[in-house]
Order: sequence, then C-alpha cells, then structure tokens
Amino acid sequence: MDEKHGHGKLTDDNNLTYIGKYSYYYIGMFSEGKKCGQGRLQNRDGKTIYLGEWFNDFKHGQGKEYYIDGSVYEGLYQNGKKNGIGNITNTKTYT
Repeated sequence: MDEKHGHGKLTDDNNLTYIGKYSYYYIGMFSEGKKCGQGRLQNRDGKTIYLGEWFNDFKHGQGKEYYIDGSVYEGLYQNGKKNGIGNITNTKTYT
C-alpha cells in the first residue's frame, strides 16, 4: 500500500506541489492518500495561503485563508468552500 497516511509533507522533486499554474506545498496530515486533519498550504516563498482543517483533499472545518492584499478570512469551510460563520479582516490602510 503506497497511500499517504499520518503526518507528512507533500512535495515533488523540487519540493513543490503544482496546482494549476501556481506552485504550492502542503504540510500536514494525510488519510488514505488525501489531505485530512490539520494542515498548511504555502506558496513557493513559504508564505501561508491556508491554515486549518482538511477532509478528503478539501478545506473543511475551521480555517484561515490569507490573501495577497493582506486581508484574512477566518471561518468555516465545507468541501473546499466558505460555508457558515466567518469573518474577513482587511489589514490594508487607505489614505
């Protein structure tokens, strides 16, 4: 059985996981070869994109998502989509 299970880091030969045209890597828990439990998705520069719970390779449960403009969403996810109670914080200052 070659499935990922338990805690680990999913990478390719260049220490990156490719999703579309962007480069990301995942550090966290796996179950039956899929992201499951607590985990962190980061970009190639090491900046966290998402930190929270996963199930069946989807963001699922409580999590925080960080955006390029500095805003942060903290709340609930279901099957990879925001769902239920959540807050978005904008750290950008306007002059």
